Amino acid sequence: RFYDVHSGVIRMGDRKLSGINTNELRDMESYVTQETCLFHDSIANNIAIAKPGASREEIVEAAKKASLHEFIESLPNGYDTLVGELGDTLSGGEKQRIGVARAFLHDAPLLLLDEPTSNLDANAIADMRAMIEQMKDEGLTIVIAEHRLAWLNGVADRYVVFDGGHIVQDYEADEFLSLSPGCVAAMGLRALDLQPYRRRIAALASSPAADECTSVLLGTHNLTIGYKGKDGFTRAIPDLRFRAGEITGLMGNNGCGKTTLVRTLTGLIKPVSGRIELNGVPAKPRDLTRAGFLVMQDVNYQL
Repeated sequence: RFYDVHSGVIRMGDRKLSGINTNELRDMESYVTQETCLFHDSIANNIAIAKPGASREEIVEAAKKASLHEFIESLPNGYDTLVGELGDTLSGGEKQRIGVARAFLHDAPLLLLDEPTSNLDANAIADMRAMIEQMKDEGLTIVIAEHRLAWLNGVADRYVVFDGGHIVQDYEADEFLSLSPGCVAAMGLRALDLQPYRRRIAALASSPAADECTSVLLGTHNLTIGYKGKDGFTRAIPDLRFRAGEITGLMGNNGCGKTTLVRTLTGLIKPVSGRIELNGVPAKPRDLTRAGFLVMQDVNYQL
C-alpha cells in the first residue's frame, strides 16, 4: 500500500484494504521488488530483515528455496559474508535471489513479485519456476508483474494485460497461450516460445567468423579482473578483441563476472593484472572512461 486508490475498492479476502493497518497488511504479504535493497551487513542479516529474530536454520531454508544456498556456502565466510554498500559486491542475479529468499522467509499467504527474473540466468529462472509451482501447490496466492512470459507458460492460470495504466485484456491461460506470435507481439509482449530464437542463435553460432581484417578498437591481454579483500574474487579473462562495427554479447551464469568485466573495460574498476588496449595502445582507466559509456543494470547509480 504505497499509493491510495482514486476510485473503487481493493479487498484482502472480505476486508477493505483501507481498513487494515499497515503492520497487519505487511504480515499478509510478501513483496519482491525489481531492485533489491541491501545493507552493509552479512548475507544472513540481509535475508533476516524479512523476519526479525529468525533462526539460522530458517534463513538457510529460505536461501535454499531461492537457489542461493550453494552460492553462499561457496563464499569464504558463508552466511557471515559482508555485502558492500547497496550490495555492490554481488551480481544483479545474486541480489535478486536475496530478495526472493526474504519473501520465502516472510512466509505470507500473498506473494507479489515485480519482474523477479530480470537479472536471473537460465538455470535460476528454471529454479524460480519450480519454486512458484511448489508455492502454488501449497495454496499461496501469487501475482507476478513480468515482461518475460516464456517461463510462465504452463504455470500461470491467468494473464492480465496493462496499457497506459489500464487493463486492456484479461485472459484465461488456455486462451492467452493460443494467441499467435503476431498477436502477442502486437500487444508489445515478449514471445511465449523461445525455441525459434534458440534455433536461430545456433545457426548464427555456426556461421563464418567476423572479418579478421576489421580494426580492433578494444583488446585485452592476460587480463585478470575482480575485487581485493577477504570477500573479494578474481577471474582470469581470455584475450579478447572487440572490433569496429561488431556487436559482442557477454553471456554466463549469475556471478560469473560479466558486470565486473564491463566495468573494467570502461575504466570504472582497475584490473587486478594484465592490460587493456585502446586502438592498439595500452590504456589507463581514465582513457577507457573517456572512450566508452556504461548503461548500468541499476540506473540509480547514474541518477
